[in-house]
Amino acid sequence: QKSKVVRRASHLENVLGNALSRCGFEPCQDVVVSPGLSADFQCTVNGNSFFVEVEGPSHFCVRPFWRPRGRAVLKQRVFASQGWPLVSIPYWIAAPPGAYIRRGLPGRPPSL
Repeated sequence: QKSKVVRRASHLENVLGNALSRCGFEPCQDVVVSPGLSADFQCTVNGNSFFVEVEGPSHFCVRPFWRPRGRAVLKQRVFASQGWPLVSIPYWIAAPPGAYIRRGLPGRPPSL
């Protein structure tokens, strides 16, 4: 159980979970990795396990766009320090094209 409060999966998480299943990754949704630390998915393929975090718009700063908030960066660092593979998938990759344009968010990734 991820927390005592019932949390509904976002539409973006459901879409990504279905995609992970179709790719054969056997996702388990809303997993507690250790006390106080969770991930959106734990996936297994060929006996190897890794975690996936869906990074929605609230995981990023308003200005500049696409810069992760401190909480998202901290989670990535905690997973790395424990040797747990974590794949962060930002909303502009997981969502259908143009899905967030109505909310005033950019619909394409940053140009580097």
